[in-house]
Amino acid sequence: PGFGGQRLIPRTLSKVAQIRAAIAALGLPIELGVDGGVDRSTIGALAHNGADVFVAGNAIFGAPEGVAEAIAALRRAARQDHQAV
Repeated sequence: PGFGGQRLIPRTLSKVAQIRAAIAALGLPIELGVDGGVDRSTIGALAHNGADVFVAGNAIFGAPEGVAEAIAALRRAARQDHQAV
């Protein structure tokens, strides 16, 4: 934690799943967000485990294809990988 471009911390997936389960058990209308390590290779698993909101600064603003295509690619990856996970 602390600077852009870091990789997703592996235990984040289980933490997201645990928090999502607690939110569901309480019946609360809460969106769960992840800030850090979000990119095309991680967004599907994060969504599958219950994340709703994603902060993907470096994956968007550091993408050579540009901001619009980077966002579109993240959306595609989230949909595709979420279904495959």
